[in-house]
Amino acid sequence: MKKLPFDLLFTVYIKLVYMRLRVGLFFSLLNIVCHAQEISSIDNLYEEAKKQRSIEIARKALSHATDSNNIQAMAKIHFLIGYYENQKRMYYNALNSYFKALKYYTETGNITRRYLTVMNIAMIFEKGHFLTESLNLYDNARELALKENDSLTTARIDYYRARINRLSKNYSVAESLYQKAMKQFELLKNNYMINETFAELGLLYEQKDNMEKALQYYASSIRPDKKGHIDPYAKVRQMNSVAYCMLSLKSDPDSVQRLLFDALELAKDKDGLDYLKAKIFGNLAKVYQIEQRADSAITLFEESLNYLKPKDYSIEYLHTTKLVADYYLKTDPAKADEYQDKIYSFAEELAILQQQLRQSFIQYQVEAAKFKQESLERYEAQLRQQFYHQIAYVAIVALLILFFIQRQRKRQRATLILKKQGAI
Repeated sequence: MKKLPFDLLFTVYIKLVYMRLRVGLFFSLLNIVCHAQEISSIDNLYEEAKKQRSIEIARKALSHATDSNNIQAMAKIHFLIGYYENQKRMYYNALNSYFKALKYYTETGNITRRYLTVMNIAMIFEKGHFLTESLNLYDNARELALKENDSLTTARIDYYRARINRLSKNYSVAESLYQKAMKQFELLKNNYMINETFAELGLLYEQKDNMEKALQYYASSIRPDKKGHIDPYAKVRQMNSVAYCMLSLKSDPDSVQRLLFDALELAKDKDGLDYLKAKIFGNLAKVYQIEQRADSAITLFEESLNYLKPKDYSIEYLHTTKLVADYYLKTDPAKADEYQDKIYSFAEELAILQQQLRQSFIQYQVEAAKFKQESLERYEAQLRQQFYHQIAYVAIVALLILFFIQRQRKRQRATLILKKQGAI
């Protein structure tokens, strides 16, 4: 039978559609392969940046992620860059990187990474002595961590909140928060954070001039890890803290000195202990002050300053520099001027950082308010959508019921008609 022109056109159309689908599938697969290669390239650069702790390599990874509009990758790379900038004491740069990471984590709905980012932002504000703002940020992070049932992070945030209250001299609040965090750390068997909390409680009682109680807490601050090893940092910190308490309690200076030299020996050639070494040299200097060896004491205070970084913005750096400057004011005015310049430089840089932090906190509040409003709008939209779905569901059920009833009535009429016909 000869095909009609319509049949022929229809057959050609079907073949064309089939060919187009095959071509489309090919390009889709090619796009998937290219996208996978791009993701692999980003991941490789990201891992290399972590391995070498390199901001430059991380920025290359960020460039690839931006080109491919990979929001998840952009979020984690901004976070990594912020982390390294923070370590290099580039605090304002770190804040900007963390804010960008926070924006992308918010877009992707990654709550866990959001509260970890807010925690890191809070630590920078704490570094700049913005204690109230830092506490607000920790509170925000804690609220998110609670929603995710992250008990470890919640306890860590309680620990940080306690530290802020200790620095603000709200001792009763601080102790309550430390004890609350401690219970959770003990449940989780996290000996590292247990040691940190005991050391902080020791500092709290040290600030309250209750050295006997401080010594009790310091004695408990060196629990071994799961393998039975004691962290050298925790051990050196404990030895230095005990020595300071002994010094305050007017113990034998020779015993204090021996303990401090033992701590220095243990800290020798170990990374990450510069701050503790500074504290030890400072305490040794105090021993020499008691022994009225002023020249030796100043030499040790200067050695302490070699381990303190100005951009850590620590109170210890400021106090020690002022003490040394005051000493040289009587013996060497030129050297005293050098240390005074360091104090002025410290104050200027801290003022600049605080101005930047103030602006950043306003930015954070604006973004947080915007996110809260957007979240509320999304929630209201979801409620409306659920309401419409419920109405649609009820309408469909009602129509089905009406259809069923109508069908039953038709059947009943048909049955009656058949019965009447049969009767006739």
